[in-house]
Order: sequence, then structure tokens, then C-alpha cells
Amino acid sequence: GTYLVYEEGNINRPVMKERLWKRNRFHFDDVAKAMLTLFTVSTFEGWPA
Repeated sequence: GTYLVYEEGNINRPVMKERLWKRNRFHFDDVAKAMLTLFTVSTFEGWPA
């Protein structure tokens, strides 16, 4: 995707920039991963050091 950047605060000349979306190891995109993420956050079991 893309997003707009207003360089130097000039709202009359927006610049389109490319956006890269990376999925984190812990996410809520599906039910199984969401449950695993909630377990990890609540118990810190498997939490990255």
C-alpha cells in the first residue's frame, strides 16, 4: 500500500510513499494464533527475551 507524506508541512504538495506491512510473530489474524498470542502475553511463556 501507500500513504501520503506532507514534506515540510506543505499540505498543498503531498508525496505518496510506499508502505511495507510485516506481520509480527504474535498476531490476531486467525483464531488459533490469537489464542496463542493471548496465552503468551498472559503467562510470558514463549515470550522473546
